[in-house]
Amino acid sequence: GYVDQSHAGIDNSKSVYEVISGGQETIRLGGRDINVRAFLSRFNFAGADQEKKCGALSGGERNRLHLAMTLKEEANVLLLDEP
Repeated sequence: GYVDQSHAGIDNSKSVYEVISGGQETIRLGGRDINVRAFLSRFNFAGADQEKKCGALSGGERNRLHLAMTLKEEANVLLLDEP
């Protein structure tokens, strides 16, 4: 997985929850089902922050969201561009 500074894969019209959930309440990671809200809380997105539109996120919040998106893909290698 690759996390760059442009965050091109983030849809600004969707909420943080929508981007990660893809319309599902759980995601599959490491052979286990994980609740999306619990997964997001691990990236410091709690409560109302999960409903924020991505276009309204600060730079640091966008970085955390992009990292969550990349880790959701379960890549074998994670390459960070100036984290």
